[in-house]
Amino acid sequence: MLNDDVLLDLLRNEPLALVSRLGIILLQYLLKMLGFSLLNRVSTIKASAQAYYNTQILGAPVGFLDFVFIGWFLGQKQSEKNLSNYRK
Repeated sequence: MLNDDVLLDLLRNEPLALVSRLGIILLQYLLKMLGFSLLNRVSTIKASAQAYYNTQILGAPVGFLDFVFIGWFLGQKQSEKNLSNYRK
């Protein structure tokens, strides 16, 4: 079973990931406008870059939460749970 210290580590880091996710979601349009204002390229390249950005910006919040769980499992010496998704 989980001891209190391990559970507190998870509960301390998950809100940090939540704040980071909210920050990215709130700032996504500002970051997009700033980044693509520097990119004066052909419209087809710009459209492809914007589609890629939209995909990555939606996936970034999940990545932060994934880092929390990877660190938590590694701290509990359960690294096989992290690597099980990559096995064939």
